[in-house]
Amino acid sequence: MYKIWGLDKFWGCSSVGRAPALQAGGRQFESDQLHQNKGVKGGEVHMVKVLVRDNNVEQALRVAKRKSQKEGLYREMKERQRYEKPTTKRKRMKEEAVRNEKKRQSKQRMVFGF
Repeated sequence: MYKIWGLDKFWGCSSVGRAPALQAGGRQFESDQLHQNKGVKGGEVHMVKVLVRDNNVEQALRVAKRKSQKEGLYREMKERQRYEKPTTKRKRMKEEAVRNEKKRQSKQRMVFGF
């Protein structure tokens, strides 16, 4: 038995019968807490939620794509397509840090004028 976020986890068991037991214990829970993706670092589950207003599915898809792009989902999928050696990964991260710092300094120069 493992204890994570106040929930007793029994690995390999179904959560169907445990939901009423958890509610009876006075604990509030989300359904995605019971079925967590353990491949994600720290067991965190990130979900993009989009509301569909007035049955406008096209607009909801555009919003979902924009949110996914902003969270870096497409970039991460592209990075995970192939194995990247740790040295290559460090080099790429270093180059990104330099690029981001230059971008930050450029924006700062535009705002403050120096």
